[in-house]
Amino acid sequence: MDGVRCQISKKEKFRKES
Repeated sequence: MDGVRCQISKKEKFRKES
C-alpha cells in the first residue's frame, strides 16, 4: 500500500510540474 501512495505522490508532482 505504501508503494501506491508513493506512486500517487510522484504522479501528482509530475502533473503539477507539467
